[in-house]
Amino acid sequence: MKVNATVLRWSRQLHIYLSVLLLVLLVFFGITGVTLNHNDWVSSPVMSESTVHIKQLSEALFVGTSIVNVHDDSKKLNEQKILALLQEQLGFPVNKTQVEFEDDLILLDWQLAGESYQVEFSTEISSAQVFHTDYGLIAKLNDIHKGRHTSAVWSAVIDISGFLVVLFSFTGLILLLPNKKKLRPTIIVGVVSSCVLLMTATMV
Repeated sequence: MKVNATVLRWSRQLHIYLSVLLLVLLVFFGITGVTLNHNDWVSSPVMSESTVHIKQLSEALFVGTSIVNVHDDSKKLNEQKILALLQEQLGFPVNKTQVEFEDDLILLDWQLAGESYQVEFSTEISSAQVFHTDYGLIAKLNDIHKGRHTSAVWSAVIDISGFLVVLFSFTGLILLLPNKKKLRPTIIVGVVSSCVLLMTATMV
């Protein structure tokens, strides 16, 4: 099949540069694709507990007042100030932390790739119990592969990588079109392998 020389030249250049650009990402997603398929490889979680002193906690708890009974409906919990204080002293990002208020306790849940933090403290004291769970390296890599509990930047990298892989595939196909000897068998192999993949994916 005849293809425009300019299209071929651009496709060849794109294919070469994309292969270099995607090398590390494709190796990473290939390896983690295997580990995702073997949950038994994930190590048992390691849990630890520590106590952290939170300075100025009483001032942060309620809007315009010192620490009071959490059941007093006339007072409003200063949630934003609490989160800002924890971010400053514990390193927990405000936009990634879930906060729950239960009786006299304030509970925070911070999820990361392959690990999690739960923080629990009372409105009556200025120290917090920090519970850390580490699920291991493989679990971390699996979460990164899925974009689970990762940053918006990494989420964008996954989206862009997906687009570049499609572009890489199409430029490879364009380069194959003028090669009459290899085009027909390649198409047959592609169709057969696609059918096999679809059949195995839908098997119960």
